[in-house]
Parts: sequence; C-alpha cells; structure tokens
Amino acid sequence: MQKTLLIGAVLLTTCAVAGAESLCQPREEIVFSCSTSRTKVISVCSALRPAGAARPYIAYRFGTGQNVELDITVKEPGKRSSAALFHYFRPGVDRTSLSFKRQSTTYTVFSEVDEALMPTHKAGVTASVLGRRPVNVPCIGNPTENWFKLDGQVACEDEDWNSCQEP
Repeated sequence: MQKTLLIGAVLLTTCAVAGAESLCQPREEIVFSCSTSRTKVISVCSALRPAGAARPYIAYRFGTGQNVELDITVKEPGKRSSAALFHYFRPGVDRTSLSFKRQSTTYTVFSEVDEALMPTHKAGVTASVLGRRPVNVPCIGNPTENWFKLDGQVACEDEDWNSCQEP
C-alpha cells in the first residue's frame, strides 16, 4: 500500500512538472506564460494588486517547475528602472513586450500577432547584451496572455507608437 502511494505521488509530481504552464506562485497572477521546445517555461507574474501583501511587484521567471534558472523581480514596477512595457495595436496587428534588465542583459518577453505574416502569432523571450547577437527563445503552442493586468501599473517603454498607459 505504501509503495503504491509513493509511486502515485511520484507520477503526480512528474505530471505536474511536465505539464507546468506557469512558474507563478499561487498568490500571483499570470500575465504571460508559455512552454519552450526545451521543456522550459517562460512566465511573467504579478502581484500588483495583492490582497494583504506589503508591496506590489512583477517577476520574470525562466526554467522548470523544479529549477527556476532566472528570476528577476521588480519591486517598483511603476518606475522605469528595471522593467518597461510596450504595446502597439492597429487592425490585424497587436504587439506587446515587457523588458527586464539585469546588469548588462535585457530580457524582453514578447507576443506579436500580425495577420499579414506567417505564422501570424509569435511569442517568446529575447536576451540582448550590447555588442552581441540577441538570443531568441520561442514559445511552442499558445501562450497564456493577460497583458491587460499591467495597464497603468508598469512603467512604459519610451518608444514611438507605444499605447501603454503610464502609472
């Protein structure tokens, strides 16, 4: 009986990790999350309107349910210091990105829909370091997207055509 329970617990844990759709904590909201071809997960999580939490924050996480390889948490998302939001929309086109900076590297989580291109939907994360070629990690399948949760909560990227709402 104990052996059966142990095997069942291992199988459930394995399935939960393999099917992980987000690296967000239970108290956080999923802003964006997807799986990559290397069984990793890209997640943007928020606690912008936390019930009983001391301070709002947003976080970018990359890795697996058992090993988060990168976790960038921005504790003052309304200030344009470590994170910035970009949103562009017109009929047939919708582009959203959220950039996080850590030292000399900028991580940009993005989602792009352009009905004139094939494929029409692209999403993932790009890592950029000045003077080097950017590294792109694409999502596979359909990502979970709730970018609207950042409206008026996160600093906006200083770019032309940005329709982001400043805090």
